[in-house]
Order: sequence, then C-alpha cells, then structure tokens
Amino acid sequence: MKQYARGAGTGAARGVRPGPAARRGTAAALSAATLVLATACSVAGGGGAGSPSYGLQRGAAASPAATGPAGLAGKALKSDSVPGAKVTTPTDKEVPKADDVEADQTCRPLARAVAGTALGGPEDTVVRRVSGDGLVTTVTLASYKEEEGAVDALARLSTAADSCGQGFTMKVAGKERQVTGAVRELAPQGADQAMGFGVTLRTDGSEFAQKVIVMRRGATVSLFTTTAAGASASPKDLAVPPAVVDTQFAALS
Repeated sequence: MKQYARGAGTGAARGVRPGPAARRGTAAALSAATLVLATACSVAGGGGAGSPSYGLQRGAAASPAATGPAGLAGKALKSDSVPGAKVTTPTDKEVPKADDVEADQTCRPLARAVAGTALGGPEDTVVRRVSGDGLVTTVTLASYKEEEGAVDALARLSTAADSCGQGFTMKVAGKERQVTGAVRELAPQGADQAMGFGVTLRTDGSEFAQKVIVMRRGATVSLFTTTAAGASASPKDLAVPPAVVDTQFAALS
C-alpha cells in the first residue's frame, strides 16, 4: 500500500513508510490524490478566513448521500477492495460507540474522531477495519439526513481541534486516555471538505501515535484512523495508507 506524504515543519512534504517499504521513495509515497495542508482557515474543498463555516466550505457541487443502511454498506470497503490488505467488519464489541467516548464538551468532537466513532448525529454508520504492512486503519462511514448535518459535524471538529490540539483527557468505555497533542497535517484534496491530524496519546503509561483523516462528500463523512500494529511507530513514521483512502473515496464518488 502507498502512504500519504507527511507535512514537515516548513510545509514541505516527504514520503513516509515504516519498515522496508520506506525504500520505495517519495514517488511511490505520494497518492493519486493531491495533498494540501489543512489549517483552521484552509482545508481541502475551500474556505478561508472569514468563511461562515469555521474555514470549512462546501465544493461547488455536493455529492449525493447514501440512502439507508444498505446504501451506506454498499459504499463501504469490501474484503478484496485494497490489494495486499485484509478488510474486515469489526464486531460491535470491537468498535466504540459515540456514547462510550467521554471528554470535556469543547474537546468531545476531537475525542470522537480519535476514538474512530462517527461525528455529530448521523442516521447510519458503517465501520470497516483494514490491516496490512504493519498498520491498522479503522474506516468509519457516516451518512446524515441532510448535508448540513455533515457540514456541522466537521465544523465542530475543526473548532475542537483549535481549542484542544495541545492536549486533553478522554475516556473510551471508561478507560482513560491522555491526548498529548493533535496537530493539523496533510489531507487529500478533491472531497467537499477534508482535514488531517497527527495525534499522540498516552494510555497505561505508554505513548503511541495515530493519524486521522476526515473527508466529507455530500452528506457522507469518512473517518480514517491509523495506528501501527503494536502501537510502536512514532508520528513521523506513520501515515494513513493512500490506497485505503483512495479506494474508499472512489466508492463514494
């Protein structure tokens, strides 16, 4: 699987890949999707300072939403969707629900993104898990009754990231996690809206990294959360696999 390039401190981008695959180089690391640096005032899909939606703005033509559970499930990744990776449907016990995630109200949208649960109040949710190349990615699709619900969910996430990016405490199913940082990073361009985050967490005395990408297409939001198997990778050696993002994005097109 390819990896998205990670944003350096100067705003440049370079390919990253844990393990031997790093030798494939930057050219192989770049996805077919163009990457942009997501900030509070500029995310994929448009928006700027003074925009009425927290710097998040719809594209010129919104995409249709999935209609009902069957429609949303039909747009989710299948077992053979991502070459070289294993795609599974986790059980209800393996996936936290929105009510399982606790945090200060201001930080709650970001906590839910970190936990891999749907944002806002969607009508339907479908979850897939993708394993391969030492990475585990949870893909959460959420469809909303109206597009405004999806727009509002991302706006609240953006606000939470601005307020809580330096760290906060959260609980998932009663287990405490300390988010020690959530930094805006690269996000794919081409969606109606998109954001990316590099997250560091501490739990049970151990610190690990996570990468998060959130994309909206019409009234459907895709949330990707990636960790290294064994949670051993540092933030600089971790990225959401582009093959997973590109395949899911194409299915929603």
